[in-house]
Amino acid sequence: MRNRHAGPSAVASVLALLGGGLALGGVASAASGGPLWQQLVNLTAGIATGAAAIPVRRDRLLAGLLLAAAASWFLADLVAGTGDVHRVLLVAAAVLTGTRPGRPSAAAAARRSLAFTLPLLCLLGLHVAAASAGLVDPAIGVALDLAYAVLLPTSAAAIAWWWLRTEPDGDAEAGPATETGTRRLERALAETLGDPALTLWTPDATPARPDDLLVRMPDGSAVAVRSRTLAEDPELGDAVREAVRLGFEHQRLNDNLAATLAQIQAAGRRALAADDRQRALLATRLSAGPLRLLTSARAELPAEDQSCATARDRLELAITELRDFGDRLGPGPAPINAELATAIDDLRRGVPRSLRIETSLEPVEVDDVTARTLWFVCAEGIANVLKHAEASRASIELTSTDGGVALRITDDGIGRAADVPPGVGLTNLAERLGMIGGRLALQAVPSGGSVLLAEVPQ
Repeated sequence: MRNRHAGPSAVASVLALLGGGLALGGVASAASGGPLWQQLVNLTAGIATGAAAIPVRRDRLLAGLLLAAAASWFLADLVAGTGDVHRVLLVAAAVLTGTRPGRPSAAAAARRSLAFTLPLLCLLGLHVAAASAGLVDPAIGVALDLAYAVLLPTSAAAIAWWWLRTEPDGDAEAGPATETGTRRLERALAETLGDPALTLWTPDATPARPDDLLVRMPDGSAVAVRSRTLAEDPELGDAVREAVRLGFEHQRLNDNLAATLAQIQAAGRRALAADDRQRALLATRLSAGPLRLLTSARAELPAEDQSCATARDRLELAITELRDFGDRLGPGPAPINAELATAIDDLRRGVPRSLRIETSLEPVEVDDVTARTLWFVCAEGIANVLKHAEASRASIELTSTDGGVALRITDDGIGRAADVPPGVGLTNLAERLGMIGGRLALQAVPSGGSVLLAEVPQ
């Protein structure tokens, strides 16, 4: 995990580089005697090449090679015969970078090194071409010199980019713990030791240096800690080792718990999905069987025959109750997650005019099990308002939150006494929400009424 904030050391490095580069570059530019614009281009190329050492300053060897290449770029105008030194140094930096990450095979290291050295060899060819062309056509020679000055810091920047990409980093190397836990532990150690540059990583990919602290875990794995404070005070090593072991063990237990909870919730979702399919199948059979037969029987009774009035009333009551039962089974077999707002809004259709319901329904992205769970909560909430709240107004809000989705049903009724336990319907819904990681809360509003809140994490 890299500390990406530019601390005082980074600012000091930039200022030192600018000061040294301007001083050395100014002397070299004056010695070269070229046009002013060409002196400025060479000055910029040298400083930019040296700037590539700042983000890789933790690797002193690589940073030293890049700084030396920048310095030798300027020295070529002051000392005869040193024109190729900066190229040799860049090739050495490229070969060093090609061996990252970790201990790659010889073929892989060769391929990476070649990928960096080829552009540098092209730079050499470009420089030779510029010198040759300058004898024939000075304008072409100047253009090639300008191209060389641009490609030189570009190659150095590519080397630095590859180093940063493969730098020991807990975010990329999961190791014995997850990204979040590793980052948290690294931050805590950095704050405790007063070293913002402290790095914590798994040395399987990038080997530790002799002055790094290597911590062996009970499972045989290892974690490396690189810190200036530890290098200056080795006696802190035992305390840091114990802190790292405890931190990773704590994170391992948290990861196991999270994995177990995720498995339980996944099993709960599968069970709820199967239950919803059975509900939808039962509703379909109810509509195609008993309801259709009862509706046909009612239609066959003579409307003018008063002796059949009692039978018609009983049939009407049976049909109404069966329809209500079928409606409570769910919104139907088709998935409703894409049309959850519409499905919830449809629940208002059967509400008496004495209860005015306002809705504020945002489009939300949820799976079908979550969508059906929220639909059941809304249906039960409306039913409870009609039966118990004695309310004249109610509102339904469906919103996306930072952690998931929230459904809120509010009414202006008589509220709910604190000592009254929730009914069977709400208890079952709370269990259903718990199976998918959600929660259900019913609270009385001090000014009157109650609020039913269902929250489900994404």
